Amino acid sequence: MNIVLLGSPGSGKGTLSHVLKEKLKVTHISTGDVLRAEVAKESPIGKRIKSVIDTGQLVDDGLMIELIDSASKNLENGYKKGFVLDGFPRTLAQAKALDEIVKIDYACYLNIDPEALSKRITGRRICPGCGEIFNIYSKRSKKGDHCDHCGEKLSSRTDDQDERSIAKRLEAFRINSSPIIDYYRSKKILIEVDSSKDAEIVSKEVMVHF
Repeated sequence: MNIVLLGSPGSGKGTLSHVLKEKLKVTHISTGDVLRAEVAKESPIGKRIKSVIDTGQLVDDGLMIELIDSASKNLENGYKKGFVLDGFPRTLAQAKALDEIVKIDYACYLNIDPEALSKRITGRRICPGCGEIFNIYSKRSKKGDHCDHCGEKLSSRTDDQDERSIAKRLEAFRINSSPIIDYYRSKKILIEVDSSKDAEIVSKEVMVHF
């Protein structure tokens, strides 16, 4: 089963990805993580990505599709029943290109109220050690500014605290995502949920479709 996650920054894609990974035994493919991993291990595609990034350019659709194609064929041991893709596609052209290399069974759209989203983004705290995500408004760490699980000091992304940056990111998502959502809706594979609810409720509402 191959699933695409759609949602604005802070909508809960990362949290839901982990739930789907464990319950459905699918690999979680985060495009950001995959990009960094390929660059770090200096693979052939990683070297090409690095050369693009070093020149200040964005990784083009063709290279991204090649990266996703490779990741989808090399699923994580123990999680070989498909994947949940987080961070791609970001444009309609990417969605159509993705369909050329792999069958997408579901597209899950995490829709969220702008006010709730603002709190979720500005309150987000991330553990650099294990990747666990906390929030000062809704999911505080029991250890204050340190991770409950591994004890690392929590941090926040710089652009999570900049209201102008947040507004730009959300506007970019709104412009690019509408055609993608309509595309998957027309294919009758779109699952839409209100992700301003508690993460456990959101997970249950998504899981009933599988």
